[in-house]
Amino acid sequence: MTRVFTPPTSEGAARELIPLAQLVCEAKTRGESDLQAADIVLAGNGVGTLGLATGSSLGDQSTAMEIVNASTLAYCPQYNTTIQGPIVPGTVS
Repeated sequence: MTRVFTPPTSEGAARELIPLAQLVCEAKTRGESDLQAADIVLAGNGVGTLGLATGSSLGDQSTAMEIVNASTLAYCPQYNTTIQGPIVPGTVS
């Protein structure tokens, strides 16, 4: 997760995102969209935690979407829309 963002974030900042990543997964489990999950990230100051806040709502929304994608890949890949095909957690293809 540290190398997903530009500039890369610290390991400590990425660890601080774990609770938000879990909230993203919970939102996805409830059927919420990526945009709704990004709103959770923004409300939880996830963009600022990474030190990537720009002050631009459009720029921060885009970064929040990147956090949603990284979170779903790391913690609930079955909900990541960028992956082709079904994902079964705990399996290796």
